Amino acid sequence: MNAKELATKLNGVEYGKMHLDLCDAAEENGLVIVYGASDDLMEFMGAIDDEIGAFDGTTVYLDENGLLQNKCDNESCPHFINKLSRSKLYVRAIWQNSMPCWTYDTNLPHETYDMMDEGELYCKGIVFSLTDIKNVDRDQRILAIVKKYSDKLDLPNHAGADYVYQSDAPQEAAVEMFAEIADILMIVELEA
Repeated sequence: MNAKELATKLNGVEYGKMHLDLCDAAEENGLVIVYGASDDLMEFMGAIDDEIGAFDGTTVYLDENGLLQNKCDNESCPHFINKLSRSKLYVRAIWQNSMPCWTYDTNLPHETYDMMDEGELYCKGIVFSLTDIKNVDRDQRILAIVKKYSDKLDLPNHAGADYVYQSDAPQEAAVEMFAEIADILMIVELEA
């Protein structure tokens, strides 16, 4: 099952009556279901099982392992702040006092579904894949490496491997860049 298939099956689900078999299927397939509960919660079910306080809306950040959470008692924990500053992936819960009460904004590849409450649209929920997070994270890391070496290689924007081989770019910088990219691709392949 993929995100689109799951969102199709969830479409029209009644608030408070989430199908547990679909949550199990989501978990088995690395999929995450997101929806709002009451006026103050963002629910995650499936491959991520969590509940986040979201009174008046909130934003959560993710990495390839799931939700970023502060494990320190200190709100200004430097380790957590460092993780947040590196994370570009987010899900933003948007609350409004009219129907639908909950909508979501995210930069993750995702599908949407409608959650109903007594015949009215209550929430525009989303479904995304943890595999997609790993791919987005991988792509961002590769892009950062290409940007890092672009000055050394005198690459124009959006240049690919063909340009490097056709140019007089320093061979050493090209080899270093491709070695770093290969490391990322190998790491992602081993984690999958």
